[in-house]
Amino acid sequence: MKHLVVLACHLALVVGCQAQAVNPEQPAPSVGAQQFDSSGLVLKRFDEMDKSNARVEQRITLVQEQVIKLNQQMQGLHQRNLQLLQALQQMQLSMTQLTAGSKSAQSSMPAELSSSDGTLKPDEQALSSATKLEALISRLEQFAADQEAGGSTGKSKVTEEFKLSSTELDAGGFRLVSAYTPKGQWVIFKYDEQTGLTWNAQDGGWMEVGELEPLPASVYQVVLRPASGDVKGYVAARIDRETGRSWWLRGNVWESFE
Repeated sequence: MKHLVVLACHLALVVGCQAQAVNPEQPAPSVGAQQFDSSGLVLKRFDEMDKSNARVEQRITLVQEQVIKLNQQMQGLHQRNLQLLQALQQMQLSMTQLTAGSKSAQSSMPAELSSSDGTLKPDEQALSSATKLEALISRLEQFAADQEAGGSTGKSKVTEEFKLSSTELDAGGFRLVSAYTPKGQWVIFKYDEQTGLTWNAQDGGWMEVGELEPLPASVYQVVLRPASGDVKGYVAARIDRETGRSWWLRGNVWESFE
């Protein structure tokens, strides 16, 4: 009886082991396949990161281009404001000289030019110069208003007006001539009518135009005109109104016509 019980236990144990045995037709998971799957996932993530970095670089490039354009626009606006400031400073100087010249003319006016009530008659030349000055200041104010408002119509109107003809202002012994070049640059020259010495408005100051020889005291006149064919954008000439001798502006030096 004891042998039968032991035999039954052995049989039950063998049957259980066979039920739990591994099927040789089903291979175990490969370690290499798992590593391949992990590597593919890493490469996929790197590819996504590269695409994201490329998009960021494109956006940075666009921002840089916008910043460059903005800097160029600011530089152009600064240049126009500087030209306007130079003109306003020169107008203030001319007004001071004009006022001094008017007072001097009134003090030296003979008694027969006085009116019946004892007051002096206004000097016609001073009034004409003041009228020209007021007209030029009005143009400057209009130009400044157009720049501030960004109105292209008003700006084009003022620019075209200066392109058509230059402006000349009498300020006592000095005169101003100005013109707009075809590229929109405002050129201003100041000259002494008696000595012929000439100055060009540059960077908020006056740069004297060079002379190849001394000039005698006389009556001089400077003419300034826009010129698209000249590298400077304008041409200038000077004439001695008493002798007829004339000069042309080469660079920043007066050269005599032979």
